[in-house]
Amino acid sequence: MATRILLLSCLLCFSFAAMAEAPQPGLLHRSVLDSGKTLSWMLEGSSALGWRLTVSDAGRLLVEADLGACAFCAGEEDNCAANGIFLREVAGIDKPLAIAVCHVGVHSQRLQLFDPAFSNSAPAMQITGSFYVDWSIDARHRLLIEWDGEQNHIPGCHVETDSSLVMAPAQNRLLLDSACYRTGNSAD
Repeated sequence: MATRILLLSCLLCFSFAAMAEAPQPGLLHRSVLDSGKTLSWMLEGSSALGWRLTVSDAGRLLVEADLGACAFCAGEEDNCAANGIFLREVAGIDKPLAIAVCHVGVHSQRLQLFDPAFSNSAPAMQITGSFYVDWSIDARHRLLIEWDGEQNHIPGCHVETDSSLVMAPAQNRLLLDSACYRTGNSAD
């Protein structure tokens, strides 16, 4: 009996951890950045009707943007663990960035990067991978974005593309250590 209870407890803990990966709409979330600054964000809407993201710093609105219709999922399948809303500080970029990653279509994944110095309502950069979009911050606080598919031109930025894999989409890589996207686009 004790073994069954322990097993059930472990399964419940795993289920709750997996569900926590997807953003909870309507809740005010707080994120503490590496610098110690605390930002708040809220996601409102639904996958069917579209999402609206707001990010603020001590009551000052930084981002208020429509993310469009996309799905936030949880778990390891279909790269769902990469989905979510993330606030990060990046070397060479003066304001914290908001990163939204969600699924669009059957298998595609979309990353939208919001830079308040570029625009508070339009993504400074939007990347859609055929099957995945991954991102990370390296030891020098640069943003590394990797994705598959044919979208491999970001105005103002240098994208490395590897098309050597047979029967597979191109593999793309962008290392952001500056706001290169600001030079290739115009703000709203």
